[in-house]
Amino acid sequence: MLIKELSRRTGASVRSIRYYEAKEILNSCRLENGYRDYDDTAVERIKTIQFYLSLGLTTDNIAQIIECPTAPTADRPLCQAAYKLYTAKLNEVNKQLALLQTVQSRLQDRSREFEATANRKKSEAKTMIIDSHAHVMLPPEKQLQLMTAAKIDRTVLFTSTIHPETAATIEGLEQELNRLYSILNGTVNPLQERICAIEELVSIIAASPEKYIGFGSIPSGFSYEENIDWISNYILANNLRGIGELAPLSGQVAQLEPLFQASRETGNLPLWVHAFFPLNFEDIKELLMLAKKYSTVPLILGHLGGVHWLNTLKAVKDIPNVYLDLSATFTTMAPSFAIKLYPERTLFSSDAPYCSPLTARTIIEQIVEDRYVREQVLGGNIARLLNIG
Repeated sequence: MLIKELSRRTGASVRSIRYYEAKEILNSCRLENGYRDYDDTAVERIKTIQFYLSLGLTTDNIAQIIECPTAPTADRPLCQAAYKLYTAKLNEVNKQLALLQTVQSRLQDRSREFEATANRKKSEAKTMIIDSHAHVMLPPEKQLQLMTAAKIDRTVLFTSTIHPETAATIEGLEQELNRLYSILNGTVNPLQERICAIEELVSIIAASPEKYIGFGSIPSGFSYEENIDWISNYILANNLRGIGELAPLSGQVAQLEPLFQASRETGNLPLWVHAFFPLNFEDIKELLMLAKKYSTVPLILGHLGGVHWLNTLKAVKDIPNVYLDLSATFTTMAPSFAIKLYPERTLFSSDAPYCSPLTARTIIEQIVEDRYVREQVLGGNIARLLNIG
């Protein structure tokens, strides 16, 4: 057969076949026209050469053992020349492996040093401190002063239809809180007041856009279509990042399902739900069922579930789209265990004006020893959730 046919049958290139001949490990005869001619044994010969090459032997090595059997039998045992070459090659490979293992170990050490340095620089980089839940305060300058005192970079600001921080007397405070209780008890659901509160929120954010991110309220009891319209006209149109504070009555959590549906259809806006009084744990469990059903919609449980914080911590274990607001807790054990269990889903919050941002931040700093976890709770987690740069 001609050289091209031999190349086709063995997979060896024409150039390689000529090289094997030059090294005198493959033979051919010449035809009258000068072309090389190979008999059928050349196919097996090249396969033998390829086998030896796969063992790492050189063509010079192969020339010494090309006549030895590659598969020894009783009649044709492995020749001593092949055995010596195999042994020498094995020793060489073992030395190379030892060298490679040394190189691998050194590279791993250098890589770990690099990663440690990178992680150290990352941890040393300033993490933004973000108060993930505070209400509009009057005058706005007071809120900025409180943020400065607590060294808070940004605040997720919620609307407010009441302003207890403006009360100068106990009677004035009582009047403002009674309005709050009326909203929580469902005796009032002021539509026009909510619109005015959103306008107030938007104007405050516009005055200090580098300081605030906004969440807008929505009336309770809306249908899916009404929720869609409100979200379009008052939330998205004003570049607000989420919806809240939602305050369903006990036994009426199911009314929030159209809002979960609307949130899913409008970009999975986070829903912030007041989970303190008047909700009980059965209501919270119903909320968590909605979170499971609408698993792409982030649900922020306000105040850790209030007095039901322990049961709430156990209930949210397998619901990764549920986040825990740490404000208004009446014992530091509650946020301490929440952070220990869910360091990536707990959110530092002051609930200002009901608590000062500095006090809320100090609590987190006192109960969390791990620096990285503390930084995530104080800002990293909410920054990821809301894509805050």
